[in-house]
Amino acid sequence: MPKTIIIESLKQQIEQLEKRNTELEQENKNLEEQKNDLATQNEELASHSGEVSDPGQILESSIVNGEEEYKEKIKTLEETLDSETQKRETAESELQAVKDKYQTLMENSGNVLQLTEEIEKLKEENTNLSEGKSFLDIFMTGGGDDVLKTAMIKWFLSGAGVLIAGWLIGRSFSGGSRRKRGILA
Repeated sequence: MPKTIIIESLKQQIEQLEKRNTELEQENKNLEEQKNDLATQNEELASHSGEVSDPGQILESSIVNGEEEYKEKIKTLEETLDSETQKRETAESELQAVKDKYQTLMENSGNVLQLTEEIEKLKEENTNLSEGKSFLDIFMTGGGDDVLKTAMIKWFLSGAGVLIAGWLIGRSFSGGSRRKRGILA
């Protein structure tokens, strides 16, 4: 998988995790406000229940029921708050892990250009060496027989030329001395 696609995927994951983290923080804030509101209402009910001078059974039971209901809601909200806090912490740790992976990938991809250039140079060198090897193979295995034969013929003709030239030079020097002998004798 190309590194650019991996990087893009990691960026998208980071954005999603950051968005989810923001949502959880807002939800956490809302739950805190509801908790505080309920606590305030609970305190007001508790203070009003002490102010009621009429010890009527209906009023007292409704206050007790209301107080218990609010305590139940507070308990539920606290549990929800704890759960959402844990989710937020989990999301933050996942976000940090993704950021670490992203950073590692970015550090490793810094050498990509250098490695690409080196690979291109090695490919070019390999091509040049392959061409040189094929020339040597042709020369050594028979494709170069014409070149070898031509070189051998040149050496043969050079040697024959030297032999004939030497013979002619030797004959001209020794041939003149024979005639002189023949004339004198």
